[in-house]
Amino acid sequence: KVAGLGGAEPGYNARVSEEILGGRGPRAARAAVALNAAAGFYVAGEAETLKAGVDKAETVLDEGKGMEVLDRLRVATRALR
Repeated sequence: KVAGLGGAEPGYNARVSEEILGGRGPRAARAAVALNAAAGFYVAGEAETLKAGVDKAETVLDEGKGMEVLDRLRVATRALR
């Protein structure tokens, strides 16, 4: 395991995910999320390089926009019930 990337029980994992999406969270886990998002930005043509994608992802996380998207998803999911 890479230090800081090992998960635990679901409640802990959910808290860490929310922290990362809200602009905080463990450094290694946040870096993994940023790199994954960067790859998405790159293949979607939203970033010219992987480094530019990482920069964009870190900005999105720093501004808490990831949490905003999660909140909208939660509202939409509740509306389906």
